[in-house]
Amino acid sequence: MDANLFSKCIERVEQDVKAALADMEPHPYISIGGAKTQQPFEVLVREIATDYSIEDVVTNTYMGASRGGYSIVFSVGVELWAKTADLVKSTATTQEWMARIMSSIASDKTLGGLCDHAQPFISSVGTAPSGNSYMASIEGGVRIKAAIDPVID
Repeated sequence: MDANLFSKCIERVEQDVKAALADMEPHPYISIGGAKTQQPFEVLVREIATDYSIEDVVTNTYMGASRGGYSIVFSVGVELWAKTADLVKSTATTQEWMARIMSSIASDKTLGGLCDHAQPFISSVGTAPSGNSYMASIEGGVRIKAAIDPVID
């Protein structure tokens, strides 16, 4: 496992999001960590991986030492929202963005060779009035599976 695996995966997800939404109008503000002030059209790639799960995949004994590897699964969160005067437009915009992001991840399920498998997910959706506007949001991200190899001395 690359010591920078988590950061590299976060950066790659941001890169895929930017590519997927490059020609969208309205064009959302896309960043790792989000804008300092909330934008009406924004896609936020979370700055830290979450939901870690580690499993033993191989253990063998060689000269009295136990060696093996692990499989790690973690998530890179992606939140997106659109705020317009029209509820239907807000929801249609966020749903189109998420569909494009899913297609982008599907085009290379290894995130450029960084992991064994990457799969988009959606954890929650919602709409809410906001002053004279409506906000639609989708929270989800990319679930990533990678290998952690043993350090060999």
